[in-house]
Amino acid sequence: VNNLTNKRTFVALSNVLTRMLARATAKYPVGTYKDLPNPKGGEHGKCGLLQAGSLCDPDFIFDEEEKLVLLANLAYFEYQTRNSPVSSSHNSSDFCRDRGYSMGVAVMRNVEGASQLKLTEMAHGMLDTWKLDAQCGKHIVCAIAIDDGLFAATSPKDSLVRMDKFAKYFEDNASLFARAEVRIALRDIITRALDDANAGALFRPFNRKKRYVSRTL
Repeated sequence: VNNLTNKRTFVALSNVLTRMLARATAKYPVGTYKDLPNPKGGEHGKCGLLQAGSLCDPDFIFDEEEKLVLLANLAYFEYQTRNSPVSSSHNSSDFCRDRGYSMGVAVMRNVEGASQLKLTEMAHGMLDTWKLDAQCGKHIVCAIAIDDGLFAATSPKDSLVRMDKFAKYFEDNASLFARAEVRIALRDIITRALDDANAGALFRPFNRKKRYVSRTL
């Protein structure tokens, strides 16, 4: 029995080390807009997902377990933000008022030219093409270029979401991103956004002027 247990332990450790080594030595491509297809529009495989979801990992930064955890975090955020405010310029029906906020996240190693502008354009493109909530406009998109130390977060131009909050979330987790603790950083960002949403602090009572934030981590 001990030999069998030891063998299973050795195999498990070998699998973990193999995954870690593969991720540490992989040659990651430079992220460009075409590297970020719609993970909810039938192109999830190109985002490193086994099934449709609101996460895109074209450089395979996360292992399968990490992706499942992040997808669960994003789904929980949407579920828990039901009955949150919706802009009057969008459909303010009972359906939209009852609906939660969808959050889409794309994580890559680099953005073309290590450009903040390129990453911001990419985030806007994701918002338009992923169409996480075209009917109600209750969606947020975040794009992160890990090695470049850049992030961008955006929502529809008439959204009530306070994007300055997302700037604070990302900046407070800069050290985790620098240490490549990406999943932990994202979990904290999602958790804090949910806490602020439940407290009513994530939304403005009127449309804000700035639809996005984009900065260096």
